[in-house]
Parts: sequence; C-alpha cells; structure tokens
Amino acid sequence: MSNRAGNVPSVFIMEANGDNQVNFTPKPDGYPGTWTSRAPAWSPNGQYIYFTAQRSFETGNLNEQIYVKPAGGGEEAQLTSGAVNFEATVRKVYAPTITSVTATPSVLWPANNRMVPVTLTVGVSDNSDPAPVCQVTNVASNEPAVEADWQVTGLLTLDLRALRLGADRGRVYTITVTCTNSSELSSSAAVTVRVPHDQRNELR
Repeated sequence: MSNRAGNVPSVFIMEANGDNQVNFTPKPDGYPGTWTSRAPAWSPNGQYIYFTAQRSFETGNLNEQIYVKPAGGGEEAQLTSGAVNFEATVRKVYAPTITSVTATPSVLWPANNRMVPVTLTVGVSDNSDPAPVCQVTNVASNEPAVEADWQVTGLLTLDLRALRLGADRGRVYTITVTCTNSSELSSSAAVTVRVPHDQRNELR
C-alpha cells in the first residue's frame, strides 16, 4: 500500500525487484467521495487480491469494507457491508476444520470379491466459506491391492472390493478426504473400511 498517487492510500503491484509498479486500485478521475485502498492480501492461488477500502460519496462515512479484484485486472467486488475489522477478516483466513468422517458401510461382508458401494459423510466447518468442497483424494489398503479394487464414483462415493487375503486378519481400506474452501485452503482426514477375516473379526 502506498499513498504516492495523489496522497490517497492505494494498492500497488510490482515485480519482486521493484520493476513495473502499477496502481492496482486507482481512484477514478472525478470521483467525488472517499476512495482509499489498503491491507492487501493475495489469495493462495495468486489469482486474486483482497483488500480493505473506503468507497463512499457520503462525507464522514469512513467504514471500511472488504473487496476482491482479479490480480490480472478487472472489476473489483465488495464482499462485506457494515463496519469491518480488516485484521480479523482479511488476514485471518484458515483452512476448513474437519470434525468427522464416517463411511457407510464401514465393514464389507461377506468377502465375496464383489464391488460394494460406500458413501462418506463429512462434518466440516470453516470461518470464511459456508460450504467447503469435500472429496475423496486417496484410497490405500494394508494388503497388496490394485486400483481395480476401488473406484471413486463421486465426490464422496466410491466402490470397494469385498476381498481379503486368507491368512491375514483382514483388509483395511484407508480413504482420505480433502475439504477445500473458496480461498483454496485445504484440510484432509481419513476413514477406514474393513473387510474382516471372518464374522468374529467383524464384531471387533
């Protein structure tokens, strides 16, 4: 942020070596109201810049709002209304918190070599995105297996083969789920699905 442009706080972009300095939030010519821009923060993917700003024709209305604008240029968009604390809202964006992951069914029986549909339910919260996107990102097995033993059919659905080796206690599939919010911050958690050696192990 710099006030080099007509003594008005504005967000600038430049190369790391200082070249190509560009006013990212210039005050439009002839704009009669308050126009300030400060506290910039890059989005994790580098495609957007968030910043706080005052945009008001009303004298004395100095409430700051959060805005976002494509880093490559384009129209800015106001994200908030009312008074804003920029340190709490712009700077402190966290990855989603995954509170639970459950699989239905969690036990595959009998071990008849058939593919069984499994549905995952994810509990997730996020301080900036009411609906983070959760999806299966990895499947592994404690026994030698091939990718043909599982098939992801949707964001939170997959087919698992009801198969285990005869001499071991059973197969355990470990399914990793990743939740990503609108700021492209992610968290992951895992859930297991078992193919027991026999029905006694199924009850353990």
